[in-house]
Amino acid sequence: MATKSKNNKSRRIDVRVPLELFNEIDQFKKIDQSYSNFVLAALKHEIERQKKNLR
Repeated sequence: MATKSKNNKSRRIDVRVPLELFNEIDQFKKIDQSYSNFVLAALKHEIERQKKNLR
């Protein structure tokens, strides 16, 4: 188990999420999807969207 906030594969970040936004996650994440996987998918999508806007 990783004990540091950074290793060769990933970096840990802690983020406070407003409750109204957090409560909406359950409406859209899949039943078998973890919160972390949902957030990572959303982050990847947002990065791709931002990249397209730069072109």
